[in-house]
Amino acid sequence: LQLSVFSDGVFITAAPPRLRQYVGAQVLRVGSLDTAEALRRVRPYCSVDNEQTALVDSPLFLANPEMLREIGATADNAAPCALELRMPDGDVR
Repeated sequence: LQLSVFSDGVFITAAPPRLRQYVGAQVLRVGSLDTAEALRRVRPYCSVDNEQTALVDSPLFLANPEMLREIGATADNAAPCALELRMPDGDVR
C-alpha cells in the first residue's frame, strides 16, 4: 500500500489490484497505535531536511513490517498488521 499524509490525516493513495477498494480510505490505526502516534514514533528514523520531507517519508515506514515491530505497532514482523480504515463512505473497517 502507498500511504500519504494530508492535512486531515493519512490516506491510502495507491494499492495493488486486489486491494484497490481501499484507495481513498483514511488510516485511523496501524496495528496497536493510532496513526498520529505511529507517525510520531517513526519520525526519528526519517532522514529529514525539513517538515515536508518528514511528511513524505514517514508514511513509507508505516508499510514496513520491521519498522512496525520496532515502533510497537505489532509484536511480530512476520504477521500481517491490521489497519483500521475509514472508507470514503464513512464506514469504519
